[in-house]
Amino acid sequence: MKCDTCGQETEEVKRVVIHKGYDKTRVRAMYNCQQCYEAKEKTKVYNLVAAAEPAETVSK
Repeated sequence: MKCDTCGQETEEVKRVVIHKGYDKTRVRAMYNCQQCYEAKEKTKVYNLVAAAEPAETVSK
C-alpha cells in the first residue's frame, strides 16, 4: 500500500472517517502510513479540544 501524504510504500495505512465532531464521509479518502497518521492526528480539532479539556476522574 502507498501513503497518500508522503508516497511511502507501507504494509498498512490508516484513515479516520468519523469521530465526534469530525465527518469525512463525503471527501476524497486519504490513507496514511503510521508516521503521517500520527502527525496529522496531532493537528485534528477533536484531539486539540480533548487535550485542552481536563481529564475525567472517577471516584469510588
